[in-house]
Order: sequence, then C-alpha cells, then structure tokens
Amino acid sequence: MKHYIGKFKVKPFSFFILALCFSFSSCAPSVSKNTNKDVKSNIDVKEERLGNDVISMILILPKGKTLDVSIQGKAKRLEPYRLAKYEVTSSLWCTVFEKAIKKGYKFSSDAFENLDDIPITNITWHDAIVWTNALSEELSKTPCYVDANGNTLKDATNEALCNLARVKKDATGYRLPQEAEWEVAARGGNPLDNDVWNYVYAGGQIIDELGWYGKNSESSLHKVGTKKSNTLALHDMSGNAWEWCFDWYNEAETARVNRGGGARSSEELCAVSQNGSNFPHVKDTTLGFRLAIAEK
Repeated sequence: MKHYIGKFKVKPFSFFILALCFSFSSCAPSVSKNTNKDVKSNIDVKEERLGNDVISMILILPKGKTLDVSIQGKAKRLEPYRLAKYEVTSSLWCTVFEKAIKKGYKFSSDAFENLDDIPITNITWHDAIVWTNALSEELSKTPCYVDANGNTLKDATNEALCNLARVKKDATGYRLPQEAEWEVAARGGNPLDNDVWNYVYAGGQIIDELGWYGKNSESSLHKVGTKKSNTLALHDMSGNAWEWCFDWYNEAETARVNRGGGARSSEELCAVSQNGSNFPHVKDTTLGFRLAIAEK
C-alpha cells in the first residue's frame, strides 16, 4: 500500500542486512581539521567552520570497513562515510548561497530568508546538489556532482542536466546521502545491536522525545538539535524537516527519495522504516536535507 501526504508519496520500507565486511589496515585513519571524541558516547566528530557556522560530521562507517545492505530488493555496498549531526540550517545555506552566486552558481530562487538555526527548506533537489558543490568549493574540497563530461554542476535551473548528475570518483566534497547511508545512520550504525537497530524512530520508541512532527510542532519547523539525538548523536533524523537523498525513488527515474518525516507528518511517517518521494523540481516548506561526505 502506498500513502500520500501532501506532495509526499510514501511507502512502507524494508531493510535487510547482507553482510558486515571488515578489512583492517595498519595505518590509522587520517583526520583533518578539528576532530574530537564525544566522551559520553565515544562518537567521532569532525568539524569545519565557515564564518559563524560549524559543520559537524559524525563518523558512521570507519575507514577499512564496508557494509552490504539490501533496500527494496536493491543491494548496496556502503563505503566509509560521515553524516551531518544536524540538518543544513538556514544560516549555513545563506552563507554559502551568497558566496556561490558571486562565483556563477545558479539556484531556483534569487534569495533566501536567513532563519538562523531553522532547517533550510523550500529548495529543490537540484538546488541541494548544486549547493553542496558550492560548499565543497568554498572549503577547498573537490565538488562531488558532475555532468557526463566531468564538469562541476553549478546551475540548479538546468534541471535536465542536474537529473543526470553523477558523483565524481575520488571527490572529497560534501554531498547528499544515499538512502542506505541515511537509513544505517538513523538506526544507529550497527545492525548487530538489535535493540537500537529496531527502534521505531531514530534513537528510541517515543517520537515526542526525538522529533518535531504533526502533534507537537504546531506545524512549524524548529531549531535543529532541540530534541534528543539517536545513539550516534544525530539529531532530527525523525521529524522536523524531511530530507532529500540522492537516490531515484522509482525505476522510471521521475522522483527522488525523501526520508525522516517532517513537522507536519504523522508519527508513522517519522519512523525509520518509512521512505517517501518528491519530483526533484518540487519545493516544500518542510523539505530540506543533511550533508554526507566520504571518509577518506
């Protein structure tokens, strides 16, 4: 059965773990910028600053490991990666947006209101991938998203070209998460920890403690990080803003995956077992995104 909530198309989600593969190297992982360990939960966090904004990236799958999963019958092998602790905020979006415009980047809107630590929403999937390229360039990283000729995607208004986006091999920049990456992180990262892995929501069984949704949000977005995190210190994985993922939702390649539920969603749609979709050109007041990056 498929469920339709506003512009969001949602269907029940099945998740199967095939294998957890380990291969160890004698070399310790190299970490740049500021890295620290959360003493309470032993979480590895890598931080970068851009003006007054801090980008905090949580290690989900360490170097030297891979994780094989199957989602909706599609096998995926996950490589080492990090996921952002928070959804991209309005403040960070506007900081990058203003710099990107001066460098020739184009977006679906000419201006965005800076709402500080509220998640950025009302952006298309095309906006999101082009913005991550701009962020990467600003932080001296190799942008991830390129066209068939290897050219960095900079124009979100060229929807046809953006729809053909591919990830540049060995790119060091920020990007959208794959749906499988999002799901593994939301469930705590360790499929062998059955209690945590099988939580209904990201981090527990009680949605009111973990996320802003239809019954407690007053239909409004809230500042990121104001609800409890999951076991990996990731906030708002259930509720607040829906989040774009890179994947196509269907074989016809007409819609992109959304995850997590939002401020106007039912508690059922905030479960980690649910996924939804939107056309990549669609904007919604509760649809934003979260950053991912390969762990090199």
